Amino acid sequence: MIKDYNQILPGLEQDIIKKINKLENNRLFVKRITYSSVSLVSLFGIVQYITYIFKAISVSGAFEYVSLPFYDISLITYWKELILSIAESFPFMEFGITLFIAGLFIWSIKNLQVNLTMNKLNI
Repeated sequence: MIKDYNQILPGLEQDIIKKINKLENNRLFVKRITYSSVSLVSLFGIVQYITYIFKAISVSGAFEYVSLPFYDISLITYWKELILSIAESFPFMEFGITLFIAGLFIWSIKNLQVNLTMNKLNI
């Protein structure tokens, strides 16, 4: 009985394959929109956080600690305190957030490129 389905319902295989292809294309479209929006938002976030980092560095006074050895060479003898002062005043958390957003941007661009490649193969 199952072997004779092609005689009873002609075109059933093609209808099933068309439906599967349509669902796959819809899934790829949703992924493409998602990765595109994540890419745009993370790119905007990178720009915002880079400007925030420059402001945070200028407010923190890290440049003043870094420039001290260039004005007074005798401060090199206190290199441990100088390095700890620079490390204490540097905005590491902002750098970490920026690196995370940059990684998210690279990940979403990579997945978007894979998605577009798969979409070209399906068409």
